[in-house]
Amino acid sequence: MAKYAFFGATADDVVRRLPGDFGGTSLATVEAALTDAEIRVEAALPARYRRLLCRVEGEVIVPAAAAGQASADLALPAASALTLYADFAGSYADRAAADAMDASAYELNEDGDAVAFAPALGEGTRVVADYDTTLADGIGVLADLVATVAAAALARRVACGPPPWAEALAAEADARLAALADGRAAVPELDAIRLYDDWERLPGGTRVGRLERS
Repeated sequence: MAKYAFFGATADDVVRRLPGDFGGTSLATVEAALTDAEIRVEAALPARYRRLLCRVEGEVIVPAAAAGQASADLALPAASALTLYADFAGSYADRAAADAMDASAYELNEDGDAVAFAPALGEGTRVVADYDTTLADGIGVLADLVATVAAAALARRVACGPPPWAEALAAEADARLAALADGRAAVPELDAIRLYDDWERLPGGTRVGRLERS
């Protein structure tokens, strides 16, 4: 069973990468290839990306609130189990339940991609979020890679040995998996998440401003 809904890839995405004589491939066969491909892509992801697939911890959703700011967006959709922290300073791993904002001070919208604050935030307030996610909208780079890996796996099953086009597709899939694993390929949707632990730290706390990758 798919753990991440194939990161947004579909059976049609796979079949489009194959010649017309694969059009009769059963849906069950294609989805089995997608499931295996999803596993391979997840395994290739660097730890930084992999830990964001189900849960985000420490997303800076408000670097410094404008006066009267009453809402903020989350980087990933379909959030649940949301906990917010206002003006937390120190090691994020040391945060405790007592540091969290009162749950009555904010509300997650129905789509799970934005938060409303009541009362509005004070000017300059920084808000950091922890939440679970299902990657409901998919991840473009990963969806494309899953479809390519699945198509390559199906192509390898051609009787009497894979033709040159199938070998080329398999080589592309393997090269892209390797690039993902060693960091040469990025995942823009996940890179866009502003994480607390990536922000430059100063003796007086955490300053939002310049992002530093570990």
